[in-house]
Amino acid sequence: MWRGVLCLCLVLGLGAPAAPEYARPEDHGGLRDIALIYRASAPRTVEELLTLVAYVDVAGQPNAWFFDGFLFLTQQPEWSYPKSYEDLSGWLDAIFGEGGLLPVLQQAMESAEARLGPAPAPRQVILSIPRPQDTSAARLSLVKWLVDEAIRRWQEASPKNLQLWGMYWYWEDVAGADRSLAQDACAVVHQRGLKMLWIPYYRAAGWDQWREIGFDLAIMQPNYAFLPLHEGRHLPDESRLAETARLAREAGMGVEIETAYALTTSEIDRANLRLYLNHSLEDGYANAVRAHFFSFDQYQRLAVSPLPEARQLYDDLFALARGRLVERSVSLLGNAPVRHIRAGTDVANAASLIGASGVGMGAGDYIEVTLDSPRILSEMRLCLAAEGDGIGLRSLSIYGRETAEGPWRMLQSLAEAPPTEGSWLIAGWPPQMLSALRVVPDPFPGKRVTITRLAAYPGVSSATSPDNLAFGRSYTVRPAPESHYPDRAAELTDGILTRQGFVDGHTVGWSGAPRVMVEVALPEETSVEAVRCHVQGGGYAAVHFPRALSVAISNDGKQWRLLSDSRARIEPAPVDPGVPQEISLRWLRQEGPPGGLPARWVRLTLLPAGWLMLSEVEVLSGGRNVARGQPYRLRPLPTAKGNYPDDGIKLTDGVAAPLWAGSVGWNGVEGDVEVDLGCLCRVRAIRAYVLGGGTGAVFLPRDIQVSLSTDGRAWTPPVAATLPRPEEKEHTLGVWALAEVNPQKARYVRLHLRPTRGWMMLGEVEVLGTRP
Repeated sequence: MWRGVLCLCLVLGLGAPAAPEYARPEDHGGLRDIALIYRASAPRTVEELLTLVAYVDVAGQPNAWFFDGFLFLTQQPEWSYPKSYEDLSGWLDAIFGEGGLLPVLQQAMESAEARLGPAPAPRQVILSIPRPQDTSAARLSLVKWLVDEAIRRWQEASPKNLQLWGMYWYWEDVAGADRSLAQDACAVVHQRGLKMLWIPYYRAAGWDQWREIGFDLAIMQPNYAFLPLHEGRHLPDESRLAETARLAREAGMGVEIETAYALTTSEIDRANLRLYLNHSLEDGYANAVRAHFFSFDQYQRLAVSPLPEARQLYDDLFALARGRLVERSVSLLGNAPVRHIRAGTDVANAASLIGASGVGMGAGDYIEVTLDSPRILSEMRLCLAAEGDGIGLRSLSIYGRETAEGPWRMLQSLAEAPPTEGSWLIAGWPPQMLSALRVVPDPFPGKRVTITRLAAYPGVSSATSPDNLAFGRSYTVRPAPESHYPDRAAELTDGILTRQGFVDGHTVGWSGAPRVMVEVALPEETSVEAVRCHVQGGGYAAVHFPRALSVAISNDGKQWRLLSDSRARIEPAPVDPGVPQEISLRWLRQEGPPGGLPARWVRLTLLPAGWLMLSEVEVLSGGRNVARGQPYRLRPLPTAKGNYPDDGIKLTDGVAAPLWAGSVGWNGVEGDVEVDLGCLCRVRAIRAYVLGGGTGAVFLPRDIQVSLSTDGRAWTPPVAATLPRPEEKEHTLGVWALAEVNPQKARYVRLHLRPTRGWMMLGEVEVLGTRP
């Protein structure tokens, strides 16, 4: 992916430093694609492994050799976390015994050889070292025994055209006392003439010290396939894939390709895998060593699927292995023509965002994309190229129109700086039928904005109504769920800083959030000179410094613009003696222009890289912190404890899916939800998506009462929502309840739910009407 200006530098008298590069197959015994083969209690079959050993046609017949590496591992508790030599022996039996992974792989090899002839080179096999549950000394003894016994059994089996490459370290992070054990285990494996593989999760503890620990090859997991979908998104933020690729390349690692669990039935899961493949070309890991986690059997399902787009993914995985992969768009824009209109003119120049360096735009410029036919869209993503330290963008507006001659309507306005390594901005809106899109950037003075890619995605099938006023709005839930690292209404502006990290209770924490927003209301319009936040990182307990910080300001709370285009500056912060060395603290400071900019509201957007721990926010004006003691709001809410907690997003994200995980739940108690529409709107109806059916002791509410308010203090008399009775709809998991009101002005909407019995689940709230 093109991200900035490439500079060629000549250093007199010195050779240029070698550019960082991924782990290369030629440096690791020819390993290029490693299939993760899991053994459950039931054995695998020859047919399953044949689709990996060989590329098979639609009739299941081998046409060519495919994967060149096979990693044997398990998730069975007694084998994954053995407590004795007997448990370890059971794991080895699952590999070498009758019906074990190695004999089945050997049979699949022989089946492929019968049609293709001998493999061009021995296929490499890697055996995992499970995680013994015992003292450190005893664990090392168990590891030594396992390695020696595995070698003995391999030599006894003497498999044809298979070679034992080495062992795999089952831990996905290495921290604390585990580090010395990992180092000792690597030494044991090396003494036996074998190598050690490690596949840490994204930014796992120790990921950037894999060589020092003793691993011969490390491959990083992006974990992108399993990121939660927020705010009605079709796919997670692609910046995770780009960032993983950058980190892996700089650290000399490979990249893992991962799949979700429903490739043959879910369009979203297929699009997710497609992005892994596209990014292998864009980010360069098409030429690196790769591991493949395919959720036990998803590649095999692709191979035999009658669905053309599913089978195409299997074909393209083989093309990736052979170096012949071509990019296939998952965007609804496809190859739609792009027009660049320059400021002050009506002249439209054709532009390309495919295989090109992008479209550079100054103040007043914009681009338009016309679809081949109108589509229901709810999301656009833009990839921006870096320019110096920033991207040049102060704010950006996206417009759409339904017909070729229809009026342009604003869909979304953004004021957020994406990280330079990923450079993606994501805009979402209630699903609308659109025939064209217009993107209007507002650059900083003297800067240009370069857009290198555009993608648009459809509204999901369960998406919100087009006239839903509640979409993306903030709300409160009572009773509120308990949080892991809660906000106490003034935690971030109380002037108290953590000196020990999350353990001292002075941080607010999030896990799994794609971005965190903190919006501070200042007492009056003030000249904002700088903004800074106090954060924890270092990797302890998967807590990392955020990938990026951007600061936006507003005079009215509606129109936002970035305070600065420069990167946040790092300032040191003290840590108490005795705190684990993996815990570090720092200030991230965003400097405004000289003299500052006037603002009444300040919004910080942080992009987490794991757990995000935030201790304090300061807004500096005239050398003092004007945010001290001021109110603020958070989106999403801090990561909560308990079952089915609220995250500040679930109930207005536009998705009404019949899943408990996407709902807010109350167990045997009444619940309230209060939605802030942001301004006075004309409201005509309120809908609530509730779950029932009795499964898991989840039942439809007894009743739902709805009230409206213009100021949040005085409320209208409650109106009952129409709700299918349990005896009529008890077999249904999810239903919509509807409350119609006389059209009236309101800013706040309150729903009060009373349970029938057991759990009560609310999945989505819609407020129907019109904005002023």
